[in-house]
Amino acid sequence: MGHCQMYIYGEALYQHLLTHPRRTTHIQSAKLGVMPPFMAYERHWPWYDPPEENMAVPGTDCYDITLVEARRLYEEYNAAHDLQSGFFITLVDLDPDWFHEKDKASYADPLFSWAKLNMLETFWRPHRDISMPPPATERLLRYKSRMRGLSAKKYLLTFKGTLNRHPVRKSLATLHNESAGILILDSSKQNAGYDFDDLTTNSKFTLVVRGDVQYSYRFTEAVCSGAVPILVADGWVPPFTTLVPFEAYGLRILEEEWQGLVALLLSVGDQQWLDMQHNALAFCHNNLVSVHHQFDTMISLLLSNDIQ
Repeated sequence: MGHCQMYIYGEALYQHLLTHPRRTTHIQSAKLGVMPPFMAYERHWPWYDPPEENMAVPGTDCYDITLVEARRLYEEYNAAHDLQSGFFITLVDLDPDWFHEKDKASYADPLFSWAKLNMLETFWRPHRDISMPPPATERLLRYKSRMRGLSAKKYLLTFKGTLNRHPVRKSLATLHNESAGILILDSSKQNAGYDFDDLTTNSKFTLVVRGDVQYSYRFTEAVCSGAVPILVADGWVPPFTTLVPFEAYGLRILEEEWQGLVALLLSVGDQQWLDMQHNALAFCHNNLVSVHHQFDTMISLLLSNDIQ
């Protein structure tokens, strides 16, 4: 598969896997195999734009070939080495779309475990598949020096992004009330005076709202910001949720429940907020703060007894 393209994210994961202390060269003792991450289409890391700068190895799109090769390699190795009962192959898929397999059969194949960005409840098998987080960005380094305690928070709720990406964003924008500390802003030139980092780190709560697809690229930044994340994305499985449930560090509402959001936030007491902030920052520092933390969490979950 030397002709296959690979993004910088995939190359970083591949090198991490090669040097991982749990890696074995004795296939008979392996619990699982991980295919080379040709499907890790993370086009926005480490630079959000332009995406073509994030290609490590130019070549052919090998998404479908990777699936074919995974099945072929399993059959070949199982015939030659009698693999462990329950052996499975992990496919790391950072494409947020679900359109590659028209019949979606591969998402239910017991041979595979999917570690996927934008994991959807429709396809998620809780004890086999992993919902992957968006990669950590350089913004997280700035957040460390800007961390604010509860008494220093200037805003109740903030969001700054492209509001026309989904109708629920436009609905939430109607809650904008600067005098009440609720700032829901479009990322247009007219709002250039509002700094994204300042808004997020100085807010008690920050929105994580679906856009063109269910997941939000800002999820990791929101969890690590010192605000409590508010998730509005029906059908999206929060990243690493079998390890740390989203309810431990954030609040979630259905998209149709947006009108009740302010009342919900006002009902959160100080101690409940502090507990959620503490849990969010612990989750960030242990599992999200760098792509290598994310890789290690993925591997740990794959090797744990939670995967069946």
